[in-house]
Amino acid sequence: MKWIFWRCVRFNILAAVVLSCVFLTVSMNSIGRACPFCDAPTTTFSEQLKNSHVAVLARWQSATRAEKTDFADGTTVYEILASGGAAKAEFPSGQTLTIDRYTAGRPEDECLLFATRQNEKLAWGLPLPISQECWTYLLALPSRDAPQQERLSFYLDHLEHADPEIAMDAYGEFAGVPYEMLAECRAKFSPEKLQQWLSDPLTIPTRKGLYGLMLGLCGTSNHVQAMAEILQQQPEDSRMGIDGMMAGYMLLTGEDGLKQLVAWKLNDPAVPDHETFAFLKALEFMWTYGQDCVSASLLRTTLRTMLSRPQLTGLVILDLARWQDWEVMDQLMASYGEGVYADSHVRQSIVRYLLAAGQNLPESGKETVRCRRQAQAHLETLRQKDPATVKYVQKYAFD
Repeated sequence: MKWIFWRCVRFNILAAVVLSCVFLTVSMNSIGRACPFCDAPTTTFSEQLKNSHVAVLARWQSATRAEKTDFADGTTVYEILASGGAAKAEFPSGQTLTIDRYTAGRPEDECLLFATRQNEKLAWGLPLPISQECWTYLLALPSRDAPQQERLSFYLDHLEHADPEIAMDAYGEFAGVPYEMLAECRAKFSPEKLQQWLSDPLTIPTRKGLYGLMLGLCGTSNHVQAMAEILQQQPEDSRMGIDGMMAGYMLLTGEDGLKQLVAWKLNDPAVPDHETFAFLKALEFMWTYGQDCVSASLLRTTLRTMLSRPQLTGLVILDLARWQDWEVMDQLMASYGEGVYADSHVRQSIVRYLLAAGQNLPESGKETVRCRRQAQAHLETLRQKDPATVKYVQKYAFD
């Protein structure tokens, strides 16, 4: 699990570098509109239904394999049990449907098939095994054009449904929702259910980030202890979704919660690096969305203390640049090329930090002018001291 974690860290370092460049011209509030703690959502049923010509519930009847090397060549015959979508009238129940693709099956196998129209011909997707309950769910889906709160209310009732396809689809809808919309729907959430799902070892780990965030939005003091018991754990393996739980905990407890997380995740030397990395992600979330709960000054102060974390130093520097925290500028220059600051990615992060300070501060105002000139002077120093790194960063802005 450790190598998986550090591959994730490496990916996030690269992502942060890209964001640091976008920061020069785009506000961070416009970046990343979906749930910040959800894994990448799959295409949901409602999206497929909207983009399809028809959706068909079908039962496998027979299949013929062509005499070719490609095992998929051939045909498959299905009996249509029901249909939905714009062209459902064209596919009445009881009619047979022949698709130009060999698919093995049994007479009792039922599946979902979507078809899109391409150049006046229908292109059928791969069959998805489906239950009758899931088909009923699909037909009841709210329109993609319906108000977002109405849509989320429907999917809220299907989170952690007994049918895994339904549960995954409902989660996928939430995963694609902006945080602001999630917050607007907080009154509809059940904190008791969310707490139960967070504590249940059978809950899919990747969903716990969303549930932790939701509990932070709707929970009360009665739910703080249960969240604290989970967050205090220091497992050897990384925990998916724990960053969302940390963010939810801070939404629920404010600055006291942040200070408690610092004690658990930064002050204890036995804390695994993956837990500290998750805390960094939670701090980034609070900077963007949670400054009504935790002050910007406390967030900046907390982030600065993480510069000493060798695996996170580069990411922290980039965050400090995005947060326009220039207090550590001299500290970074004094440490440049020494210890962890000798790492190539950390050196590149420092150059990006100085570029952000030198290019984005306004030219008026005594303090901002001072910081701007200071950053430009440091860059000139690095052009003499480490010209290769400065040249690389300026040439490959998105590397």
